[in-house]
Amino acid sequence: FEGKMAILFRGNPKNLYEFGMDGNIHWEFQMQGHFKRKTGPLYLSVELPQDFRLSWPIRAVANVFCKMIKLMGYDLHSSFGQNGEPPHYASPLFQSLDKMDITTRNEEYQKLGEEIHEPNESCTKRKKVKMDHIIDESLLYTMSFNDTFFDPVRWEVTGIPFPGFKRIDMKKFAQSIRFVIYEVDEENHQRRTVKTVKNGNSRSVSRGAHTKRNILTWFQIHTFQ
Repeated sequence: FEGKMAILFRGNPKNLYEFGMDGNIHWEFQMQGHFKRKTGPLYLSVELPQDFRLSWPIRAVANVFCKMIKLMGYDLHSSFGQNGEPPHYASPLFQSLDKMDITTRNEEYQKLGEEIHEPNESCTKRKKVKMDHIIDESLLYTMSFNDTFFDPVRWEVTGIPFPGFKRIDMKKFAQSIRFVIYEVDEENHQRRTVKTVKNGNSRSVSRGAHTKRNILTWFQIHTFQ
């Protein structure tokens, strides 16, 4: 993937973006560009440091949170860190995105730093993994993802529907969080099963462990408090 990215934080004095007038959104990243080739299953992953460790009460909350996300229809993969992989949460990229706009390079396109628009019907199909689209290297992709749970300015997790855990101070657990968009290149230590779906289909998902991947892009957020 080749393009550009914008990361917008609520609470940043220089930020003029209004997050679609949604007061629950803490931050948003936007990305725009084109794919260099057709890909296999694409995932958006939130990753924590390798030495990240959770107490059993927080781990219980994390499990409840994952179940809640799955009940909302998301194909969520999670791990507390094993076999050399970092603790992470991952779900299919096109399902995870909040908004996406696809245009030809000659069409007028939406600008980063402004609200990204997408018709409700298109957004609903995409989040249900029913969007009928094959990645096209000649098209321009504009994508956005926002977060109502993790507040990077205060470095805390908020809005968890669990008694006693409405806010979790992340400074006690991690000083950095990494966000990665990657292509699954191997699952369950076998490439054969993934090669068959490397046709750029937006509905492609991985059913096994992501044992090898090709990274499209990533960024990392730090706290210095």
